[in-house]
Amino acid sequence: MQPGDFGRGQIWSQIKPVHKLGHGYVFVVNDAANLYLLVDLTGDTGDDSGMPATTENDAIELTFDVDLDGQITAQTDEFYFMRAGSEQIFRSISLGQGRKPRLSKTDARASAKFGPSPYSQSAHRQWELSVPLTELSASAGGNVRLGFRVWSSNPPFDDSDPPNLTHDFSQLAQVHLATPPAQAAGGQAGAGPIGSANPSGLVRTINSEGKAELRRPDGSRRILNNCGWTDIFPKGQASTITCAEAQSPDPPPLPVNPQNLKWLDGENASLLAIMKALVGNDQQAVQSYLNSEGADWTVYEKIQKRTKIINQLLSQ
Repeated sequence: MQPGDFGRGQIWSQIKPVHKLGHGYVFVVNDAANLYLLVDLTGDTGDDSGMPATTENDAIELTFDVDLDGQITAQTDEFYFMRAGSEQIFRSISLGQGRKPRLSKTDARASAKFGPSPYSQSAHRQWELSVPLTELSASAGGNVRLGFRVWSSNPPFDDSDPPNLTHDFSQLAQVHLATPPAQAAGGQAGAGPIGSANPSGLVRTINSEGKAELRRPDGSRRILNNCGWTDIFPKGQASTITCAEAQSPDPPPLPVNPQNLKWLDGENASLLAIMKALVGNDQQAVQSYLNSEGADWTVYEKIQKRTKIINQLLSQ
């Protein structure tokens, strides 16, 4: 991404989006003090940011389920709002479903930009936001649950993700905050992308369906699907993120040379050994994965699936 106003420019260019919106992408990183978000609206190609700011200008609102309970909780849950053309971000505290929230002081910062990015060379709206973790009652190594609403007059759209955002918090996206490496070592905390450090107590396993599963210290867990994931929270609420995956290219024909076949079999065995190490040598987890492999799979299909499971286990 373009150089960030909050010192995160280089990090934005190094990470992948964690969430897809109707008209763009969301990037998230954190350090010990703040949650940083870049909302790259590649589909908003109209610069609605006149001065002074009016209701026709582009706008963004973040919603946070501060107590992580999947409910709209009065005096607890929070909203952050900014309109392009204004340098001010507003924080408000929920007074309960259907009631207008009250404004509150904030140290959050936000910036509205308009220009190209790696995801689109056409000029488009970009939002960069920094929210103190203390305002969210969160800390590095923990979780935040949030939703997004973005407005545009040109082209016209009003996107809420998830839908019915103002009345239902059960499907908000959950983000697991990284523990910055320096903080984990007892030093001064630095910035790191989500998943850049292994949070203490994270358990990697493979469930009975052969899917990678990440179990967190707070009792929540993430099940990695073929494309996307399902977060299950300590009180049993579930939130599923889905995506569309590009078709993988067809593998080459199987070699006829016995030495080449032997090499491929050795590669497969090495991948299985890595997987076994990641799940703490849990033989039941490894067997659950093996049970999910098709009896007629080629060596290439096994390499592809084992590589994907390993990447999923390492995703946090």
